[in-house]
Amino acid sequence: MSVSSPEAEIEPDPLNARPGVSPPLPSGPVVQNELAEAVGKVFEQTKALQTRLEDLNRIFDPIDRVGNSAARAFGPLRGFQKQMAQLARSFEPMRTFQQQLSQIAQTFEPMKALEDQLSQLADSFQSHIADLIKALEPAKQLRERIQHLSATFEEANELQEQFSELYEAFQLSPPLNGNHANGLDAQGNVGR
Repeated sequence: MSVSSPEAEIEPDPLNARPGVSPPLPSGPVVQNELAEAVGKVFEQTKALQTRLEDLNRIFDPIDRVGNSAARAFGPLRGFQKQMAQLARSFEPMRTFQQQLSQIAQTFEPMKALEDQLSQLADSFQSHIADLIKALEPAKQLRERIQHLSATFEEANELQEQFSELYEAFQLSPPLNGNHANGLDAQGNVGR
């Protein structure tokens, strides 16, 4: 019976040793778990980002409510604008009348009072329309800010596409049923 020394156990088997080829990694649940933990550590830096991205859903709820409120306000305001546009078209003959009245009022003083009343009427319409224009300014600014925000989030689309490509790059073989264990389909999109 031969007793093997500890040194003999450490030396590689010359029949199985190949230059330039790493020996196979031991397999089993313990090693797989260690590998999964190592990969998990690589992605730890993204956990805070994932939480912030999840918070976006809660942030967008008030934005949706603002959008719905604006839509409810703009409907009647659009109807009012159309009525004012119709009135403005009807106002054109009155403008001609006011110009003629102004010429007459220069030589006939009693017409000056009527001319002033027509001017006050026009000024009143303009004043109220100017108030509406000013009232719409915050909505216009919000739209511009949302467009900027939309452009910022365009990068999310690009990143999602790029990470989907990376997802595919790390796939060794397609899943048997077409669904991955992590809930993504074969293209790396969230399964529905």
